Amino acid sequence: MFKEDALLDDDPIEFKGGKLTLSTDETESEKPLLNRRVTNETSLALPWTEEDPRSFFCYRDELVTNVMAEIKQFLDNSHNISDVCGTWLLTEISFWDNERERVVVLTKDYLIVVKYDFIALKILNHYKIPLHDIDTLTVGDLVYPSGSLAPHINGITSGVMHVLKSCALKVARNSLTNFNTPQSINETFNITYFKARTRNITGVRPMWNKGEPLKFSTKWNPFSNSIPWATFTSHPLLWHKTGNDEYLRTYDVDNFVSRFIKAVQQTPRTSMCHIQHKPILLQNYFGVLSIIHNRNGLGFFKVRGKFSF
Repeated sequence: MFKEDALLDDDPIEFKGGKLTLSTDETESEKPLLNRRVTNETSLALPWTEEDPRSFFCYRDELVTNVMAEIKQFLDNSHNISDVCGTWLLTEISFWDNERERVVVLTKDYLIVVKYDFIALKILNHYKIPLHDIDTLTVGDLVYPSGSLAPHINGITSGVMHVLKSCALKVARNSLTNFNTPQSINETFNITYFKARTRNITGVRPMWNKGEPLKFSTKWNPFSNSIPWATFTSHPLLWHKTGNDEYLRTYDVDNFVSRFIKAVQQTPRTSMCHIQHKPILLQNYFGVLSIIHNRNGLGFFKVRGKFSF
């Protein structure tokens, strides 16, 4: 993770100028992102389309509310941070395309990302990104490289899971009714379920690399914690929970983006921050390990049969 002491020891910036620019070469910059929802599950590469939302420990409304209050109190007591602008429960996507459940706290000066154990009810770790260090902010659809096998592997995996589930349900139904029901081969082995599955979801990526490329040792080291950017998208419960917009915004990356941009714009800085509206590239070319990780929701605190982790 990032070293907190290094971030806290940064000298305050007195310069009150600076400006942000919007990308003009993308028509997406003119399209609203708020309240986007995805309903066509056969085209998704999301791990939660067939999940029971009640398996998430954060499914309980009062628990999320209490956790947010606890984190705010922790930041106030430990780091003297009380100017919280908003809190969200989002999905962070690592450089290696692994999805992780994170509480995101936006303050006047920092973006704070917290890993919270919703089972043991405690903060595991956190890191802070000074807003004045962010030099690029990209908002757009999450996409894979053109030569990536990840969408195709996701499609094959989804198709196989659909076939196995369909066969299991039909066997169970036939055993309960004591007669064989007509089975459509075309329905069970529908090629649609095997098609490549794109992300089809929006996200945001703040970067503080000053335009410098990643070092070779960092780019190919899966244990490296010095990636100079972060990627966020909506939490799975955004598509499963019901309630008013004020409550659902907790899980909505679009709501976070609108507040995040305003905070970055109001932050004193010595250099310009570029805000871009274009696709966010997930550099996953093969993706077997990330598919296993994301398909099983290993980055989320969930009930998993007789176990919870």
